[in-house]
Amino acid sequence: MSVITILDMNIEEFIAEVPFKMPSTRDRALQNLKRADLHLTRQLLMMNRDEIECIEGISESTAKILFKHLIRLRGSNLKPVSEMKQEFEYLETNIDKLNEELGAGYFTTSIDGVGIRSGSIIELVGEPGIGKTKLCQSLALQMMKYRKNSGWNKRVLYFNSSFEPPLANMKVLNEFHKVRESLLEKNLFVSNTRNLDEILTHLKSQDPAKIGMVIIDNLSEIIGNQYPSSHFKGIGRLMSTIGHRDRLHHHLFIYLRQLGHYFGTITLVTNSLERHFGQVHFSPEFISKLEYSIKYFCSMSLFISRARKTEQREMQSVSKYIPSWSYSRERTNSLPITISCTKSNQHRKFRAQAIVSKYGVRGSTEYNNVIKNQSESLHQFK
Repeated sequence: MSVITILDMNIEEFIAEVPFKMPSTRDRALQNLKRADLHLTRQLLMMNRDEIECIEGISESTAKILFKHLIRLRGSNLKPVSEMKQEFEYLETNIDKLNEELGAGYFTTSIDGVGIRSGSIIELVGEPGIGKTKLCQSLALQMMKYRKNSGWNKRVLYFNSSFEPPLANMKVLNEFHKVRESLLEKNLFVSNTRNLDEILTHLKSQDPAKIGMVIIDNLSEIIGNQYPSSHFKGIGRLMSTIGHRDRLHHHLFIYLRQLGHYFGTITLVTNSLERHFGQVHFSPEFISKLEYSIKYFCSMSLFISRARKTEQREMQSVSKYIPSWSYSRERTNSLPITISCTKSNQHRKFRAQAIVSKYGVRGSTEYNNVIKNQSESLHQFK
């Protein structure tokens, strides 16, 4: 039985396959699940045994039988590696070099798909103002496009640690991404949260099959606000608080992993930097906050830094439309950056150049094309 078959199965079909000894037990379980507004197997697929037991009317023995059957369904999705790549989708990033490097690292030497693979959990690390949020917003707009325009037409859940709404910035970026206003209003869900519990609750309240991307911006700020060091009083309180934080952090990322595994959801997590003695400021060796708790969950960590002078000259050689960065960022209204892969389960370490501007985060070629189109349209208008 494939993943798609499980997702399309309604609760009646699922209960009919569960090996209950008594028909009356089967009927009661079906009634209780429907009363809990569970009508599709995909809603049960993300639950653990404790959550099934919490459903009103479901006994411990019934929950045990249901959970065992769910495990059997999950285990029936084993396939040869040669067939697994057919189940994946790829989201383009508007950065040609990044698309190539990402596509080349997934299971195959030929680039059958370019961009971010479905199910990925990616950490974006960099100094404040380097373009992490703008990259997330650009990818969110790409996700909401129709499939014929290289999008997925799925929901984006945007969890923002600051109280500045991202919609205004995304509407400015959308002038160049060309996402329909109706799609933007239908598929973008924003929550200004500073609590991991709220994120997990919001995630579980959504239909997992409709979620295409989850953005958590900024994880270290959210955890820092929920567990500030000023609240620690004594070593006992400190250890218990850290234990609760790590458990909640673990539950959140396990759920995100399940979303990626069963539904192909892409997760983007932005993170701050932490200064370490003896290391160069804002270098790739500069580790991010929460590194030791997040590195086991993320499939990739991308470090965003300012481009070197040689990389800037390389980008300038692409076209005359790309400005010289000998001036300040305020005068050019753009910033050359380098995206470095510092940790990946499947990819080699690589570096990709991009430009942060009012057009979003784009590669040199894509930036050149946008500027060229803008210049041509202005010339025709005159």
